[in-house]
Formats: sequence, C-alpha cells, structure tokens
Amino acid sequence: MFDAQLGTLDDATAVVRDLVTHLEPGEWTGEGALAAVDGFDELVRLAAGGRALAVGRVDTSGVWRRGAHRSVSAFLAERLRISRGEALAMARTAVAAGAGGGLDAAVRAGELSAAQAAAVAECALEHPDAEAELLVVARAASLRDLRDRCAQVAARGEGAEARHQRARRQRR
Repeated sequence: MFDAQLGTLDDATAVVRDLVTHLEPGEWTGEGALAAVDGFDELVRLAAGGRALAVGRVDTSGVWRRGAHRSVSAFLAERLRISRGEALAMARTAVAAGAGGGLDAAVRAGELSAAQAAAVAECALEHPDAEAELLVVARAASLRDLRDRCAQVAARGEGAEARHQRARRQRR
C-alpha cells in the first residue's frame, strides 16, 4: 500500500510542478488569479496535513535517530531547512493528529493551515476536551482569534501564578 501511495504522491508532485512551471499569471483575469490563489491555498493546506501525518510516522519509527539529532524536531529543522520552532510545531501537530480525533479529520481534509493545526495541537495536547471547540474557532475565525481562544482555554486550567508565568514567557 505504501508504494502505491508514494507513487501517487510522486505523480501529484509532478503535476503541480509542471503546472507551476508553465503558469502565465499575466494572462489571467483578476478573478482567475483569485481562483488560483484559492486553489493553491488548498494544495498548501492538504500538503501540510499530509506532511504532518508523515512526520508522525517519522517520529514513531525512529528513523530520525540515524543521525546525530537529539530530537525529531531537530532532525526536521535540518532536513526541511526550517526553524526549530516550526519543526517542533509540526511534530506536536503530528502527535495530536495521531490521536485520531477531530484534528486528524480536519488535517486530512485540508481544512486547516499548518499554523492553525499547530495552534489547535498545542492546546489540545494539554486540554483534549477543548479540541472540538478550538476546531470550530479555527474554521470560522482568524489565526489570531484562534490563538486567543487557545490562551483562554489554557488559562481555564491554571492558577494565577501559572497565568502570570505564562504571560511572562509569551512576552519574551
């Protein structure tokens, strides 16, 4: 099954590569360009979801341990040439999506951007009972609103001192 899925991924990548190589946006209408933006955004969300699911398996398989990396996020940061923070968010998204709840379905459907999925994952790992609420916000509101709701959810479960410490960390 893996070989067939990998072959399909390779084929899809080749199709998108060919499409992008031959784009002539100067010939499009404004509405056509807007439709292309929407279409490419969906591709990005689906690709981010697929990548998060694959990252989950990279983590659990331990393949990342073949090098001198201390963590899967350090491995991903180097391999994908991204920041460690972005790699850590990706790894957390993979863990949360791997739990099989609503986040998994939303990621597979391409409903969330990588940033939205990471925000939901970060909060849902600590507060799994809030996942459905956060997904509703993610689908309907801005990323900033989602992050604010995540902060509210996190604050519900902590005392005044913990809220103060979290606020100090966020300001840094």
